Amino acid sequence: MIIKVMAFIGMIALVGAGTRWIAGTHREYVSQVNKGFEVMRVGGSDTVKPEVIAEEDLEGLPDPLKRYMKYAGVIGKERVSHFKLVFEGEMRMDEKKEWAPVSAEQYTFAESGTRLFYITMDYNHIPIHGLHHYNESDASMVIKVLDLIKVVDNRGEVMHKAETVTYFNDICLFAPAALLDADISWEALDDRSVKGKLKLHGNEVSAILFFDHEGRLVDFVSEDRYAAVGGETYDNIPWSTPMEEYSEYDGYRLPPTERRCGIIRTVTSATFV
Repeated sequence: MIIKVMAFIGMIALVGAGTRWIAGTHREYVSQVNKGFEVMRVGGSDTVKPEVIAEEDLEGLPDPLKRYMKYAGVIGKERVSHFKLVFEGEMRMDEKKEWAPVSAEQYTFAESGTRLFYITMDYNHIPIHGLHHYNESDASMVIKVLDLIKVVDNRGEVMHKAETVTYFNDICLFAPAALLDADISWEALDDRSVKGKLKLHGNEVSAILFFDHEGRLVDFVSEDRYAAVGGETYDNIPWSTPMEEYSEYDGYRLPPTERRCGIIRTVTSATFV
């Protein structure tokens, strides 16, 4: 009887600790988002009305990229200082595992080059939480089971470069207007593809963007991305995010899904400021 009571008390304590950690992980994400807004306030960019993008602002861009920017609807919109995305989708731990539902929220601050990503996953009825950040100084991805047991903690110089590709991919797919203010050199390869080299936070990464006959971006391919192996080493592998259908989000035409590292992320809402 005493053993059963002690076990019950231990279970309550574990659940209670898990609840505090769940709230704590989200609080950390919110704290980092608030820091992103604080940087904007210090710089004064939150009080200055952004410039409206005109067609002449696209001059100098390769023709395939111009067509995409026009298709996406950036002309007549304000330049993007930051944006928020909400995702619903599925993820699996590896190719042999079943797909599990995930929910995620992302803030990206274009002016400071900061990306914050918070994700929750229900894996066989076990809650898993992840918190990712990328900024000027570093990048990390931490995943915890029950928000207590750390199973992934990737960070360091290689990841910082790899996540520069992720940032590049995000603004191409979800905030093409932000491409105008990023440090990117463009080269037209043919009528439906361009190569872009992004310099950000001491990293230089490149990608080839492919477009269809309507001007839509249909793939983003980079050789500068890495996959974590066992959480200790990284393999440099070709990385691709093919897109198919487009939908309207906050006045923009954007691809609703993104396939990356075993995860299908469906954009359910988007806000651009």
